[in-house]
Amino acid sequence: MNKAVARRRKGYEHEIEIREHRLISDEPVDEGGTDSGPAPAELLAASLATCTAITLEMYAERKGWELGQVEASVDFTKGTTDDPPIFDVDIKVERDLDEDQRKRLLVIAGKCPVHKALLATDVEINDSLQLLRGVTRWTSGSAAAPASSPVQAEASAGRPPACSARRARPCS
Repeated sequence: MNKAVARRRKGYEHEIEIREHRLISDEPVDEGGTDSGPAPAELLAASLATCTAITLEMYAERKGWELGQVEASVDFTKGTTDDPPIFDVDIKVERDLDEDQRKRLLVIAGKCPVHKALLATDVEINDSLQLLRGVTRWTSGSAAAPASSPVQAEASAGRPPACSARRARPCS
C-alpha cells in the first residue's frame, strides 16, 4: 500500500511526505492559514489534472500518436453537505488530432486512476486516531477504544474491520 503522511508545522501548514518527496500544504489566509502552500482541495484538483495528462500521454505513446505539449487544467468547487464537489477537466494538446482520436482520448481521460477513485462508489476510507508516542488507537465511531491494532480497535468499537463511517455502506 502507498503512503502519504502530513505533519503539522505551524497553524494549518503541514509538510506532506510521499516516498522521498516533501510538499507543503496550507489553507489560504481567509480560511485561517498563512497560504504557504496549496490547500488540500487544490492538491486534489492538481492530482486529477496531473493524472489525466500522464494517462493521456502514456496512452498516446502506446498508440504511436504524437500529442506534443499536453495541458490539463481543473476548475473545481469544494462541495458542501448539500452539494457534491464538481471537477471540470479541460485538456489541451499541441497537435491536431482526428475526431476518432479526440473521442478516444476523452474516454481514456476518464480512466486515469484519480478520476476513477473520485467517481468510485466503493471507495473505503478507514479513519483511526492514536497517540503519536503511544499504542492507543481509536477509530471512527469509538469513544475510547484502546487497541494495539486497527482490527482490534474496530472490533472493540463493535464494527467489522472493513466498516468505515465514510464508506458507501454506512457503519451501524
